[in-house]
Amino acid sequence: MSNKNSNFNQALWLGIGQLCTFAIAFFTAPILARYFDKVEYGTYKQILYVYTSLQSLFIMGLPSVFAYFIPRIKTEQQKALINRLTLYFLLIGLCFSVVLYLCSDWIGELLNNPELGVGLKLFSPFPLFTLPAMGVEGIYTALKKTKSIAFYHVFTKILMFLCIILPVMIWHTGYREAIIGWGVASFITFLVAMYMKANPYRGVQSESIPNMDKQVFSYSLPLTGAFIAGFFVNSADQFFISRYYGTEVLMNGTKSVTDGNVRKDFPGGWAGDKHNAFTEEGRTQDENRMFKWLSNLLHWRQGNKVVTKGKQTQFCPYKGVYVIARQYQGKTVMTIINGKKEANELDVTRYAEIIGSHEKATDVTNGCTVLINKNVKLRPRQAMILEF
Repeated sequence: MSNKNSNFNQALWLGIGQLCTFAIAFFTAPILARYFDKVEYGTYKQILYVYTSLQSLFIMGLPSVFAYFIPRIKTEQQKALINRLTLYFLLIGLCFSVVLYLCSDWIGELLNNPELGVGLKLFSPFPLFTLPAMGVEGIYTALKKTKSIAFYHVFTKILMFLCIILPVMIWHTGYREAIIGWGVASFITFLVAMYMKANPYRGVQSESIPNMDKQVFSYSLPLTGAFIAGFFVNSADQFFISRYYGTEVLMNGTKSVTDGNVRKDFPGGWAGDKHNAFTEEGRTQDENRMFKWLSNLLHWRQGNKVVTKGKQTQFCPYKGVYVIARQYQGKTVMTIINGKKEANELDVTRYAEIIGSHEKATDVTNGCTVLINKNVKLRPRQAMILEF
């Protein structure tokens, strides 16, 4: 009876820890979706997606080693195993960080999101902290001290919430600040995890395990195949998560009604739907014009190295006009947005450092030639993408 009660208590504490993890994740997503715009939220989600997907490949099933081996070996050998695995995770974390940094721009191009490359570079040091922190749950489960796991989960998840969500809610920061907060929380979690890994073995003399490396990888490597399969399954539905649907057919909605009004069902796709925007025949004339316009713009953007690799210059808004430019190998793309509801004018002298001696540019949105050696007339709320 005592053993049954003990097992129940262990399971109860594990459940409490997992419930806390679920609750924090449950509240985090809608809060970030409310405070971030679509591009920022999509980029943030892509960063975490890339990290979690690659992590499953790098860790090679090693976290499961703790719970499998610890109940089967002596206390002195447990300490040696934990120290060795922590060293593995430090080395793997270093490799992971280097790969993430070096491949960030390539991943951004692959997912057609240049901002993702910037975010991944910012995120790249953090696997050095997150991977060595792995194994706490496996160790304490094997030692039947799941109460400690519950406190660990509650502390670390609340810490994540405080470092990521609160700054966004209070100071309305962007996804980059959220990633930095994620890193700060990861570093503190790393310190806590190192303490928890060492604490049960204080004063214990480490004893080596014969053929330790061979035994560890003989157990963990076969599990890597399952993680790889999971990687491709996850890729199927999250690969282009930053691309929201509906803009291409003039769908719109505001949060002033409800959050659901911003995420209405895409028209069509089911038997009996009166409106099917999946086909040209099913779209209205205005929807087809918008679809063609956005399709042309995205195809232009996809193969444009000025956009994906160019140096960015951003100007403070002036008289309601916002300008951002990118330059690469002598070519320039300049985006101009009139934020006013009335006609406006672009003062070209303010942007001489970008325009230089150029006199003409092509507006990518409509193919028209625009003279940029004099002030440019702007319609109400007009956006222009000039290429020269």
